[in-house]
Amino acid sequence: MKIKVDNHAYINTADILISGLHCIPENIAKLINIFEFKKEIEIIADMGFADEESFSPKKIESIQLRHEASFEKNKYSNGFFRLVSLSNKCQDFLKDSFTFDIEHIAIYSFKDESLFGQNISYDMCRRLIKQKRLDVFVVFTIDESKIVITLNKETYNAKQIAAKIKVLF
Repeated sequence: MKIKVDNHAYINTADILISGLHCIPENIAKLINIFEFKKEIEIIADMGFADEESFSPKKIESIQLRHEASFEKNKYSNGFFRLVSLSNKCQDFLKDSFTFDIEHIAIYSFKDESLFGQNISYDMCRRLIKQKRLDVFVVFTIDESKIVITLNKETYNAKQIAAKIKVLF
């Protein structure tokens, strides 16, 4: 399957849209490495349950992740794992999270570390990038093999990132 990479530049932000790339842990890790993150990033693996009953307490107890990830719920999701770590330490988390029915994975690179652990919507991410409190926001839609990268144009050159993605895949 051939991937398609488009980028759209705005005043302060840029979007890179990728379709046709299999969202597997290895490919996600390759994309993370393109950004060469120096600080910790936050990764959220959304399990996308239709309702709370579909994810029983017994299932939560059976999860044996090999790292300090937390299981949480919020108004947007009935179940997701959250990990804040250096990007090179996220490989196990990605592999572990794919043993479950993951629908989406979101990755945040914050300039403002007070934002770690907060529930942030896509619209809020765009505002945080414009305010220079967030550098990068990436969403992987696993089943559809779609990826949206929103980034701060002062920190990253969208054309260069898109070119690296095309070469890598």
